[in-house]
Amino acid sequence: MDKKVLIALHKPYRVPSDDMYIPLHVGAKEKPMFFRTGDSVVSEDEMYRTSDEDAGSDVFYPIAEDDVGDNISEKNPYYCELTGLYYAYKNWKYDALGLVHYRRYFKSPNASAMERDVFKNILTGEEADDLLQAHDIIVPKRRNYYIESLYTHYAHTHEKEHLLFAARIIQEMKPAYYPYVSPAFNSREGFMFNMFIMKKDLMDSYFDFMFPVLFELEDRLTKAGLVYFMPEDDTHDAKKEADFKNRMYGRVSEILFNVWFLKEAPTFTELPMLETEKTNWIEKGTSFVNAKFFGQKYTGSF
Repeated sequence: MDKKVLIALHKPYRVPSDDMYIPLHVGAKEKPMFFRTGDSVVSEDEMYRTSDEDAGSDVFYPIAEDDVGDNISEKNPYYCELTGLYYAYKNWKYDALGLVHYRRYFKSPNASAMERDVFKNILTGEEADDLLQAHDIIVPKRRNYYIESLYTHYAHTHEKEHLLFAARIIQEMKPAYYPYVSPAFNSREGFMFNMFIMKKDLMDSYFDFMFPVLFELEDRLTKAGLVYFMPEDDTHDAKKEADFKNRMYGRVSEILFNVWFLKEAPTFTELPMLETEKTNWIEKGTSFVNAKFFGQKYTGSF
């Protein structure tokens, strides 16, 4: 099966060596290029510095960027990894397409608890082929919020108007999906992170649903004056918080995926998510409680 799984990245990082994975520089418009050498993606400056130090012993080649061909790269500050998905959807030929993040992957069904190098426990292309023979789509293990629904969690941590506008747009533009909005919004579990590997016909169906809804949502929120967030001052923390809040369409799309999934009901298999960096669960849990009970919105990623 001709499949491609893009690795959405916006900074230099280690990447898997498996040919299934294609590192993609998201938000690349007017940004310096990234280069790959072995299993590492490096900046342009680092490439030249390494070449000078090692007298050209390493081989570097530019990685794919989401700002060529049919693209929405300039929307990356608001759409996150979706600019990469849009680029791949419009410009790559494939039988199956997927997305992972530079620090989040699908865990191999044959992962070893004794393996200390997490990159050796990442899903391989051969394993993905086997799974896609039996299923339409590979998704990350569902996240359970227990005391929250997908809607209430979003409303407590971000701005509920984003989802309310999206629901109205689905009712108007994609009415066949509207009966699935309430079940998805009210569910206490869902597939998150915009991670999946799915066959082309399903991908076409998903994108034909999601992107028109998001583009209309962006237009309506802009007209309503609900975007964009500006930093309150020139400090690093204020700018970082504003950047975090502005990534609303990437977050909304995670909920939309669950609406689409309920409607299309594809055959699927769930895999645990493997993270290359440790999560600060104390900070994450504290922020969750503060949002739920004390009205404190999230101000950054964990």
